Amino acid sequence: GRGAAVAQRTMDGASVGRSEPSARWHTPGMATNQGGARSLLATVVGYIILAIVALFLFHFILGTILWLFRTLAIVIILLVLLTLYFKLKSTD
Repeated sequence: GRGAAVAQRTMDGASVGRSEPSARWHTPGMATNQGGARSLLATVVGYIILAIVALFLFHFILGTILWLFRTLAIVIILLVLLTLYFKLKSTD
């Protein structure tokens, strides 16, 4: 059952299942004192990437909305001018 899988051991003696992380995940070349700084740096870089993507999407969405308003304004102005033109022309 489930209990047998938790109690099972791997080749290097680390527990399988819900056990604490074993020493096998820490290689001798890793610097433990820099782990916090690297984690902080990774978080900062992640937030910078997120900010760039959000800014790009914001500009894209805002630009699309402004383009739609500009296009609508041009169409309305053209329709008003055409209506005015035909009204003025028909009185001749």
